[in-house]
Parts: sequence; structure tokens; C-alpha cells
Amino acid sequence: MKNHENDPGIQTVGKIYRDFMIDTKWSQVIDRGFIWWGDRFAQTIWAEPPFEEDGLHISKVHGEIEFIQYSEISESDQDILVDSMTLATMSGPIINPETHTISLYSSAYINEENQCWLVPLLEHAFLVQNYDAMSKANSIADIFEWKPALSDHPNSGPRTEMDDMLNLVDRVVVPTGQNPIKGLAGELFHNMASYLSGSGLVTTADDNGLTSSIPFGNEMALLRATTSERHPALGNGLLIALTLPPEEISQTWIINGGLIMELNDAGKEESLAGHSLGSWCLAEGRGAHAVTPAYVTFIPAYGCNANVFTNMVYSTLKHARFARNVFFYYNR
Repeated sequence: MKNHENDPGIQTVGKIYRDFMIDTKWSQVIDRGFIWWGDRFAQTIWAEPPFEEDGLHISKVHGEIEFIQYSEISESDQDILVDSMTLATMSGPIINPETHTISLYSSAYINEENQCWLVPLLEHAFLVQNYDAMSKANSIADIFEWKPALSDHPNSGPRTEMDDMLNLVDRVVVPTGQNPIKGLAGELFHNMASYLSGSGLVTTADDNGLTSSIPFGNEMALLRATTSERHPALGNGLLIALTLPPEEISQTWIINGGLIMELNDAGKEESLAGHSLGSWCLAEGRGAHAVTPAYVTFIPAYGCNANVFTNMVYSTLKHARFARNVFFYYNR
């Protein structure tokens, strides 16, 4: 038996399998992961081999669920698709041209020090990913006359009853979101604002969140973290949004749905992007620019705590660095 003591990725994948109480009848083991049929959509969860950095063993753990089967997809289709996915929470849409499918995708970098807060958040993200796929597949497919990407287990066939684990969202996550968020007090936002200001970023805070200006070319990107905005389905939570300055980007890039899908796809492969627990989307622009790229994460109240807030703000700062690299070709 292999020793996985220094392999946080395999440890995490195994823990997710056990915590989800997955039935072997509705799963399939793959290299460094598994495929799970919690309903009619196949979700794949896997870990990359670990690498060592600063004395830590780090592994990127992925979760992806195909939920749309398309025939052809145009630039205007991508604009509508991106607009229809603005309420996705901790996953982003990815186009898979080889299989003509659209997936929801999340990932995180797991190590020995962050497992205690990040693995529960990742489990939460993967369950909500299923919820988003099931709740959006039919409506999005109808818009384009596409089909939901229904999948059958290779041996057990089509699943006719949803796994009870997927009911956790309606039974626990949604009801928790109807109450005030516990564990995110105003002091936390003010302390983070002080830290970011001390690092050279102009940052302000109130009892509901913070805003920070981040240099981006000759302009400023805006990072905003707030608990004052509700998700229409999941209720209260933590919204973290990184909005890029359209003046810089529009000089050489067309700001549209195709650009957003490129950013999501690049983030899947790029280590500079940090944890991918959200999605690039089109946000309201400024001046002559109607829209601009933004990286948005919404963490439902059930998954919110001080560790999650602090580390997800740091992760969003990595998305700013990733975006600068994409748009300005900075040396890595």
C-alpha cells in the first residue's frame, strides 16, 4: 500500500469520498481521483501529484461537472452563456471543445497547513457545484436548444434517484443563509483593511466588508469583500469581487463573453491564479465601457468563517496578479 503521508491531494480526495459517503455502485476510481454520479451528471474529483514549496507539500485538487452538451457555440452564444452564469457561486463555466460540453469547474491548492479550513470549503464548493449544475442545466440548454449533459454509470446505468448527500444544500446551506452570518464580525474587516493598507494598498472597511484599490497597469483594479449582498437562491454569504479597469484592457482586448471563457480556461491551468473557487464574469464597467472583466466568488453563509475570509481575500489578490500576467505578459 502506498504511503500518502506527503500527498495532501490524495488525502483530500479520499476524505471527500468518505465524507460524501459515496456509494461504490455510483462511482468509478480513476488515476488520483474518482468520478461520482450523485444524480444524472458525472462529477470528476481528482488531485495532481504534489510538489514541494517552502517546505510544504502542495497538491492542486480539482472538481469538474459536465452539465451542458452543445452542438455549435458562437461568440454571441458565449456572451449569453456568461450572462446566464453570473449567479454561479464557487465554480466557473469551462468550454470543452473536444467533447462539445460545458462544465462547471473549481480547484484549490491543498497543503499540510491549510487542510483544516480549505478542505471543508472545497467539499462545500463541490456540493454547490452539483446544485448549480442541476438547477441551471435545463434552463441554459433551452436558451440555445442544446441538451443537458446527462451521463450514465458505465456499469450501473442511469441513476434514477438523487444521492441524499446532494440534499444538503436545500436542507442546510439554504436555511443557514436565511440567518445572519456567524464568525464574520466588523473587527475582522477592519483588521484586514489595516494589513492591506500597510502593504501599500489603499483600503477602507466598515462593519460589512472592505474595498481595496490594486495597481493594474496605469489604472486601478478594485477588490471588494462584503456580506451585505444576498444570493437570490442561497441567501446570505460572503461576496468577493475583483473588478478590472476596462480602460487598460480595451486597448488590446475585446471585452466579451469569449474573453471571460478564455480567462476561466487559463485559470484552470495557471498556478498564478491561486484557488479557483469562483468565476470570471462580465461586471458593470465605467465611462465609455459598459462591461469589464471581474473575478467573483460567493461563499454561502454555511461556509463562512474568519479563516475562509482571510485566505480567500489573499487568493483573490493572486487573481489580480494572474490577470496582469494575462493582459500585460509580465515575466513570471
